[in-house]
Amino acid sequence: MVNNFITFLKDKFILFNVIISLFFNTILWLMLILFIRRDEQLISLHYNIYYGVDKVGSSWQSYFLPLSAFATYLVNTIIAFYLNRRARFLSYFLVGAALLVQLLMLVSVGSIIYINL
Repeated sequence: MVNNFITFLKDKFILFNVIISLFFNTILWLMLILFIRRDEQLISLHYNIYYGVDKVGSSWQSYFLPLSAFATYLVNTIIAFYLNRRARFLSYFLVGAALLVQLLMLVSVGSIIYINL
């Protein structure tokens, strides 16, 4: 199993996406830890250009964004690992989608931080 995973990571495209996704997820956690106060004060969790702030909640709720991004990364990477031998293109798609989710969450967390400064 470990040898198969090492073989899976020898593919440069997969290795790049796995490492960059983990890096961006770490950045997500650090951004929230450094810029969002962890107290009981309500913060804006979502902003709509038509209505303004439309979702308000506790600061701990903002941590669901990097958590869901990590869960997506983990599930996609595990599925890509098992599909790598049979459907290489699908495994590329899954790890690429995991990276895309990390990037979209970076934009989302950046917006939450900007709104609440």
